[in-house]
Amino acid sequence: MASKRYKRRRILIARLQWQLLGITLVYLAATAVMFAAAMFGPLVWQLQGNEPPGFAQTAAATEFLALHRRFWPALIVTFAALSVHSVFTSHRIVGPLYRFRVVFGEVAAGNLVPWTSLRRRDFLVPEAKALNDMVVSLRDRILRIATYQGEAKRCLAGVDRALKTNSVREARTHLAELQRTLGELEEQVDHFRLQKESGS
Repeated sequence: MASKRYKRRRILIARLQWQLLGITLVYLAATAVMFAAAMFGPLVWQLQGNEPPGFAQTAAATEFLALHRRFWPALIVTFAALSVHSVFTSHRIVGPLYRFRVVFGEVAAGNLVPWTSLRRRDFLVPEAKALNDMVVSLRDRILRIATYQGEAKRCLAGVDRALKTNSVREARTHLAELQRTLGELEEQVDHFRLQKESGS
């Protein structure tokens, strides 16, 4: 079956992707605060000491300014890099989920043709295969049901012809075929659980 590729139209395609990006930035901010406290805290404590300014405080001030110049640019670059990485990584999760939602809608509308095709580096490949297997199984069973329905119509037409010609033997033959076909049809329908079982 031919697979249908889909193209990304937006950078962030779902609310989940915004949430994943937000979680990444929150974790990064918490990490930055802890590192800043670990690096700047002792220096600030030393600068705020009650002793008269001396060599130690001058050295602490110099080190504080040097760290200040290096820390914040590095933090901004890290924020930007991890944000971009989070977006592209989340695409590999949210993209397939978006495609699954499209297929779910198509199946709910009665279209059993859609095929879930993922990009080469996407996650959720086993889930996509399971979804494709589900659609194929549903389509095959519906096709069998449609085949038995056609056979039932043919048997009914045969019974109608036999009754018009007063052929009891032919009518019984078609009725036997109809009964067998209805049994096959019932077996296919019984495959589906259409309501919740009591006690479950």
